[in-house]
Amino acid sequence: MLSLLLIGCRSPVEEGRAALNVHDLAAAEGSFRAALERDAEDIAALDGLGWTYLLAGQREAAASAFDRCLELMPTSGDCLRGRASVATADDNLPLARSMLLKAQEFDPDNPGVIASLALHDMLAGRMTDAEERYRLLVTRFPEEAEYRLGLARVLMRLDRVEDALGLIEEALVLPDTPVRYRSMLWVLRAHGLVVRTAGLEDPERCAETAPAVLSWLDAAEQSLVQAESTGVTSPELARIRRLVKKRRGAVEEVCPAQVRGEPEEPMPPGRPPERADGSL
Repeated sequence: MLSLLLIGCRSPVEEGRAALNVHDLAAAEGSFRAALERDAEDIAALDGLGWTYLLAGQREAAASAFDRCLELMPTSGDCLRGRASVATADDNLPLARSMLLKAQEFDPDNPGVIASLALHDMLAGRMTDAEERYRLLVTRFPEEAEYRLGLARVLMRLDRVEDALGLIEEALVLPDTPVRYRSMLWVLRAHGLVVRTAGLEDPERCAETAPAVLSWLDAAEQSLVQAESTGVTSPELARIRRLVKKRRGAVEEVCPAQVRGEPEEPMPPGRPPERADGSL
């Protein structure tokens, strides 16, 4: 009963944000529109509506919401960041960068702005800057999985796969993570597990090496199942699934018996196995 009362006390914007966190985009749109019916100049509602449309793949509608937000408040770091995200989705990185630099000027402590700048640093190959920004956010907001996700992405690009996987495992146990970030974490975990297996199968030692590789690939597939179970789909999920399949095929070429679950070759009759020192 108390939870129902608390839900009833939430504003439409708060309800919209809660719906976004569970990736219920229809409910989020309804809540943000309800807020705008009460006040057509509600900046938070316009920002939330923009993100709702962007997550739904409706870039023009998202741009319109953020543009209206900026008409009303040109110095809003949130609205500038949102509009920059649309520009990023449109591959207009120069426009996105310019908007983020404005957002940084007007709202330098906004964690969303810092995270977006870190993402652009990563995309531009400025890995040191990206890592520093994300580490700052992880330190400031240790309970926010989003920032560990961003840092793990950077570490993956730096080939620090074990460090990235450690961050992902930490992030996955954090409470109240928005569904879209949880899905992205599972997909990145799958990618990391695939990368971790590269070249570990040894054709001369298949019985020793292939089972571990196959176990990691099984874990990668399970991570993708977990990502799908969130209800959030993305091209990245499909890409990593193809990567897992391709990697399994490569292992089968080198160690077919282990992949197919075939029994080991029996020893020739009448000859006992050699001992470790080579004697019989």
